[in-house]
Amino acid sequence: MLDVYGGPKVRIIVFADSKKECNELVVNDLAKHDCHAIHGDIAQTQREMTLKGFKEGNFNILVATDVAARGLDIPDVELVIQCEPPQVAESYIHRAGRTGRAGRTGTCILFYQKKELWAMQSIQRKLGRPFNTIKAPQPEDIVAAAAKRAVQQVKTTKDEVLPFFEEASQELIASMGAEKALCAALAEIAGFSELPKARSLLTNGEDLATFQLSTSTAMRGKGYAWSALRQAGISDEITESIRGMRLTKDNKSVVFDVPEEHMTIFKDEAVLAGLTERWMELTAIKVLPELEEEWGGASSWGGSGSKGKGGKGKGKGKGGGNKGKGGGSTSGKGDGSKGKGKGKGSKGSKGGKGKGKGGSFSGGRGA
Repeated sequence: MLDVYGGPKVRIIVFADSKKECNELVVNDLAKHDCHAIHGDIAQTQREMTLKGFKEGNFNILVATDVAARGLDIPDVELVIQCEPPQVAESYIHRAGRTGRAGRTGTCILFYQKKELWAMQSIQRKLGRPFNTIKAPQPEDIVAAAAKRAVQQVKTTKDEVLPFFEEASQELIASMGAEKALCAALAEIAGFSELPKARSLLTNGEDLATFQLSTSTAMRGKGYAWSALRQAGISDEITESIRGMRLTKDNKSVVFDVPEEHMTIFKDEAVLAGLTERWMELTAIKVLPELEEEWGGASSWGGSGSKGKGGKGKGKGKGGGNKGKGGGSTSGKGDGSKGKGKGKGSKGSKGGKGKGKGGSFSGGRGA
C-alpha cells in the first residue's frame, strides 16, 4: 500500500491501535522504510523532535497511536493508513482528518477483517456515505509504481555524472537494443530483477491466485460451486486446497483463492470445458467484484454465553399448586441488562396467581 498509494516523497501517517503494535510496525513491517513512531510511552521532548523531523521532511512515514490524531496541524500529509477500524466512529474521522487539509486532497485507507464488518458499517453510518472498496495491490501494481519512482530517480541524475556511463551504456545498447536496455536498467533501479510473487485479491496472501466461477443464474449457495468444480474433474485433494470462497453481491458468482502450484489445473482445457457444459465460466481475475457481506448471523455478535436467571412461578389452590419454571435466555458476551417479568403459576383445581422474575443477558461484541 505504501509503495502503490504513497512513495518516498509522499508524507504518510500510519495509525495503530496500541503502543505495542506501533512499535512492532516500525521494527518489523516497515523496517525497510524511513519511519518513526510516536505514542504515549515516548517522552514529550522526543515526540516533539520526531514531529519536527516529520514536518521538515527528514523522514516521510509517521507511525502513531491516537496521540497524533488530535491537535496536529501538518498540512501536506497525502496519505493516512488505519491498520484496523477504531472502536469509536469519531476516532476514524479524527484520524482521516490528518490528510486533505487546507484545501488539499488526500487519501485514507482502512484495513479490516470480516469479523470487523460491524465496525465498518458503524463508521459509514456516521459518515453518511459508503467507503470505496479497493483490492490489495497486485504484483503488476507494485512494479508499475516502482517503475514511476525509478523514472523520477533517473531524471534527478546530474548531467556531469553521465559521461562516466557512456561507454557502458553503448555496450549495453549494442547487446540488448536501446529500449530493452533501458527497461532492464529501470527494473534494476526499482529493485525488480524478477516479478514479485502472486498475491490474493481477497487476503493479499502470497503464492495465491484469485479465481471467479460464474453462471448466468443465481447460485443456491457455495455448495453449488464446490459440486460443479468436482464434477468438472477437479479432484477432492485439489478442491480442498481452495481458500476463502465468497459469493458475489448478485449471487451469480463465487470468488476463491488457489495455491500457485495448483493454478494450471484451474486453467486446464478439460476442466474449463466441463464447466462450460454446465453453463459456467472459470477465470483468473485481476479485479475483485463486489462481494456479498457475510455477517455470520446472531452468533457473530457473541462469544461465550453468560447465565441468566430463570423466572419462578408458584401457584396455590385446593388441588395442590404445580410449580412452574421459566427459563432465562442467554446470548452474547458483555454488559447486558436484567429484565423483570411476571409469570403465572399453573393452576390446581382453584389456582392462585404467582409472581416470578426472569433475567436476560444479551449484547457484547463477538469475535
